[in-house]
Amino acid sequence: MIKKILFIITLVAVIVLSPLLISQYLASNNPHTEPVPMVASPEEAFKKGYSDALIIVEPENKTIDITGLQASQVIKIKLYVKYVARRDPAPKSLEVIFDLNKTSTLIPYKNRYVRVEDYLSVKPNRVLVSEDKITIVYLYINLTKEFLDALKYNKVAYGSSSLPLISIHAYTPSNNNIEEKPYKYIIIYCEPIGVIL
Repeated sequence: MIKKILFIITLVAVIVLSPLLISQYLASNNPHTEPVPMVASPEEAFKKGYSDALIIVEPENKTIDITGLQASQVIKIKLYVKYVARRDPAPKSLEVIFDLNKTSTLIPYKNRYVRVEDYLSVKPNRVLVSEDKITIVYLYINLTKEFLDALKYNKVAYGSSSLPLISIHAYTPSNNNIEEKPYKYIIIYCEPIGVIL
């Protein structure tokens, strides 16, 4: 039970704090931005002026139920990419790139770990987002035998029927060389998807 609680706390902390810690690192080398203190959410970071833009990637369904699904099936989940907040001088449109090779979510399986991102893909993986529209991309989850076995193993090992498991990584090239840009860091927050076994 304690392992389960620690695992969930760690996962939530990584998901929530990653964009803020990255922005703090970038801000430390940038004369026109100040470090982002620990805040409760990406929305709060924007409201307090630590970021000039906020993009949220929101799944159509916050949880997926894979109970009874067999190996070799592919699950398709609609993701809404929303440019929810912007202030000048942030760009009015931004390219967002989904790169599952830039992150690793590892789940224990017997004597090793299984990397969740090896079973995921996002199409299209590059999109242009703007304030006036919602862009749609699709997340595909390939339920191979190994991945299903690892999920079932975690259900037994941690005694959980729901595990916040799948998170996606996205970034914008607009944050490259942020110290040379007239705007502050752009936060992209991808909401995680819970898996029900």
